[in-house]
Amino acid sequence: MKIHLVNDQTRCRNRTEIEALIPAGARKVLDLGCGTGLLGKGLLSRGAKEVVGVDIDNSACEESRRNLTKVICGNIEEIELPFEKGSFDCIIFADILEYLKDPLSALKRMKEYLSDTGVAVASIPNTRYFSVINMLADGYWRYDDSGVTDKAPLRFFAKKEMEELFTEAGFEMEGMSETSVHPEYYELNGSLPENIAFGRLVLKGLNPEEVKDLFVDKYLIKASKAGSEFNRLKDIVTSSISYGNLNEALKLLEEYLEMHLADIDALYMHAEVCCSLGYFEKALGSIDRILLFDPQRNDARELKIVIQKKGSSTASVQERI
Repeated sequence: MKIHLVNDQTRCRNRTEIEALIPAGARKVLDLGCGTGLLGKGLLSRGAKEVVGVDIDNSACEESRRNLTKVICGNIEEIELPFEKGSFDCIIFADILEYLKDPLSALKRMKEYLSDTGVAVASIPNTRYFSVINMLADGYWRYDDSGVTDKAPLRFFAKKEMEELFTEAGFEMEGMSETSVHPEYYELNGSLPENIAFGRLVLKGLNPEEVKDLFVDKYLIKASKAGSEFNRLKDIVTSSISYGNLNEALKLLEEYLEMHLADIDALYMHAEVCCSLGYFEKALGSIDRILLFDPQRNDARELKIVIQKKGSSTASVQERI
């Protein structure tokens, strides 16, 4: 297939695509690189309690103060933010990570301000965009006013490096999508070629994911702290238990454990719920799996003794009956 090269200056300039990724229940939001604060203004109008913006540009900060709850002017790689750990339900990194000297360290540091059940949302230009590859093949790098070839970025990312960046910073990827796709991708009509030609280049042996990646100029990322999926489950299970819905709690835990066989904290909760329901063999099965992964876990050893005693007591009562 031959791609027709055009001077594509079309970039997604509004932030509705970012707003769509932010959970409806997010009450406290930290917007890094907030610009004039229009995204945060929209979040406040839909129900957010507080949106704090941070930006390095003084004029942008002045304008954003009319739209946001609080604005801090400064470089996020240099300033200390006056917030406690876990203060925010969502942290936004919209088109900012590529401008940082050390995006990995910034992600790690900012993650401390995210609650255990919160999410990080980001948008990052895709360096593997076909027009960028073609430009390099022609032997030059032309700067534009935005996107991958903006004049200011210090870092450049392809899709795999974006995933690795968040993983190394201690996040779990919840989703990755694109802000916009070049129109020629949709002209393929579902029949994706293995070979694509543009300019002087021919790329061969491409799989469908690699083909689409060439047409994506920017990716959207939604991520949570590593282990946060269990924290959300824990909140729901604890609520179910408090209302006496032990069977519902058991169902949720068993569905989770189907995908996370070695999560010893989930196994421990499963053993507790099974014990409460009188499913002692199931409870012991979970405890034995915990001790297989972590033989020195004392609370599991203690719970095993409790389960064995309850099981023996129940068996004795049944024999007398």
